[in-house]
Amino acid sequence: MIRTTRWSPDSCGCSMEYTWDDAVPDNARIHTFKAAPVICPAHQAIATPLACYNAVLGENVLKNRVFDTARAALNVPIPTQADWVSASIGVITPAMESFRRFERAVRFSYDAQRILHVSLVGFGLDLTPPQKPALQAAIDTAHGAGKALVD
Repeated sequence: MIRTTRWSPDSCGCSMEYTWDDAVPDNARIHTFKAAPVICPAHQAIATPLACYNAVLGENVLKNRVFDTARAALNVPIPTQADWVSASIGVITPAMESFRRFERAVRFSYDAQRILHVSLVGFGLDLTPPQKPALQAAIDTAHGAGKALVD
């Protein structure tokens, strides 16, 4: 069955709708743009709703990939399925605790030029002077220089 999802990314104030087929497995599923019910001020100058959807999707994908690059660069473990199951019953493993601290400390925002800014504040994860340029270099290598900046 063809389904419609309304998606509001955490990277801007837009709201997008796309369709997908629930008979197709997750790893083969294709999302097809349907509508842009809300276009935030940062994206209003984009020529068409489809182009806006593609820009918003690209920004959100970059944010998620930079999150993973930063996690790996700072040696924050990825919780296993067992960690997630344990957490669901209230048992927090060391890997899950590290991951959750990282999630709470990392902050993302886009500036007016739609450059992604990343910072880590609090929860014992403030960047040290040597970590900041190392993290910036890891992000630049993985995603291209100038697309995301470590603040």
